[in-house]
Amino acid sequence: MGFWSRHNPFTSKSQDKPQTPAFAEQSADHASLPQPEPSEMPSDGSDSDENPYQAPGGGLKQVWIAMMGVTGAGKSTFISHLVSEEVQIGHNLQSCTQDVRFYSFIRKDTVVYLVDTPGFDDTNKSDVDVLQELASWLKESYTEDIKLDGIIYLHRITDVRMQGSARKNIRMFRSLCGENYQKKVILATTMWENVGAEVGEQRERELLETEEFWGSMVKRGSRIERHKNKERSAKRLIDYYISGKDEATTLEIQTEMVAEKKELPETAAGKSLEDEITQGHAKLGKERTDVMKLLRESNDANDEDSSQELERHLRIVDLRIKRLQDERKKLAEGLRVYEKSSPFKQMLRNALAVGRGEERRSALQKKRDENERELEELKAQKKLLKSRNGKNPRPSWSNLKAATRTLTERY
Repeated sequence: MGFWSRHNPFTSKSQDKPQTPAFAEQSADHASLPQPEPSEMPSDGSDSDENPYQAPGGGLKQVWIAMMGVTGAGKSTFISHLVSEEVQIGHNLQSCTQDVRFYSFIRKDTVVYLVDTPGFDDTNKSDVDVLQELASWLKESYTEDIKLDGIIYLHRITDVRMQGSARKNIRMFRSLCGENYQKKVILATTMWENVGAEVGEQRERELLETEEFWGSMVKRGSRIERHKNKERSAKRLIDYYISGKDEATTLEIQTEMVAEKKELPETAAGKSLEDEITQGHAKLGKERTDVMKLLRESNDANDEDSSQELERHLRIVDLRIKRLQDERKKLAEGLRVYEKSSPFKQMLRNALAVGRGEERRSALQKKRDENERELEELKAQKKLLKSRNGKNPRPSWSNLKAATRTLTERY
């Protein structure tokens, strides 16, 4: 029923006092929109049966999507196309996403939560640090009944070949997901604006046709997409998950750590990283043997310059070996570093509070739009009645004027 049909003086003689529009109880100012109060945030010891991580009060649908990929693939840039808040973006191969971060926005009556994650080639964190952080966040999410609706994995189409860091990233990514989750993954290439179409298509085919790259994942249901570094392109990928009918599910590492009670080193991802460390240690061990041999030969030949250079190189190799040994010890500790003071419970709740604010803003804007339309309808009816005033003296303008004044004052 439109606003006019509720206030038409011809349809009811009892409406001497205009009804207050539905939106009159709310502020018409975006800036004054009430933010979530602390009481709305679930406490750690809450006895409430209500799950605070579900859409509140029968509200909007929620979708959780993680962004993953190597450093410089465009994860933060992708997110910046979708959210209103500032997103730090790197312009070189230095990582700007050093920690797991949450962003939210409204899209098609859905609260979309995007999770920006560091890559396993992070310039500021070791691979073990990254795995521990990702595993802690995924474990906390699972415990709090938040499940990922999907993962968008980004890869630069400008890369001439799949480098060692990219290979390691995709191996770790597969071990995190497990085979069953791969059908909920979008493998998206980026930076098409920086490469010729023919060259880009050739590299894309190589990704698809090589089992150890994307081939095996595509066979298990992963989708291949091209992201064109535009807002429209980013929304198209997000819409796939918004319109998806499949229920959100768990990654393999979540099942392993929560349901199966495994420690991090016992998971597939933990074992994969342990293999990486072992291979790196073996490679450095061989390199050290070769350097030592050359150093002995240089000393025998009294070549001081070569000996000094080889000694410097040997110190670098020894330092790298020590780092790998430290990484192995750290991996063995699992998630003990997060057990006492994991930040992710509060981070998740803060993200949801922001999402509720986005939902309120969206609902208020819809109400504004609705009442704008009703006001225009009312003005049109008023104009029509004025044109008929000389022919029909019966209409009373009191209700109509009051209703018009009520709406007009709100704008």
